[in-house]
Amino acid sequence: MISSLLLTLQVFSAFSIQGLASQSLQVPKCSCWAYYYCISENSRIYLAHKIVETMNRTDWKPKYLCHFESFCQSMMTGLDEYEKYKEDYDKLEHEMVKTNEPKRLGEKELETFINKAVESWKNNITKLINKTRFGCELADTVSNTKLLCLFSW
Repeated sequence: MISSLLLTLQVFSAFSIQGLASQSLQVPKCSCWAYYYCISENSRIYLAHKIVETMNRTDWKPKYLCHFESFCQSMMTGLDEYEKYKEDYDKLEHEMVKTNEPKRLGEKELETFINKAVESWKNNITKLINKTRFGCELADTVSNTKLLCLFSW
């Protein structure tokens, strides 16, 4: 009796853990698409988790897509294709102009910037909870830091 109970518990816990693992956010390693500044792997992971945490989904997590970074990057460099496809995507942007000391931000400063961006987007992100895919680009230059994210079905 006890051994069959233990076997049942082991099988149940194995499936429960698998179910939880499939619910977790998988952030891929993405390549830089052009000469423009690209989001670092650490910033990508941190940002993706902050966005998903803010979306507050418990049943599933949206998928992070690398090719959305490329699309965001083309928008940041002035090749704005967004107008053609805006019915398919929702766009969120945040920018900080550096007036005091022109320099690139360190990892902790980028996290602070990301936190401020996601906080400023909070009301908009919660309206995007039905979006199944997203991707972002973070460009940090000596004169400004820009974050752009796209969300889609």
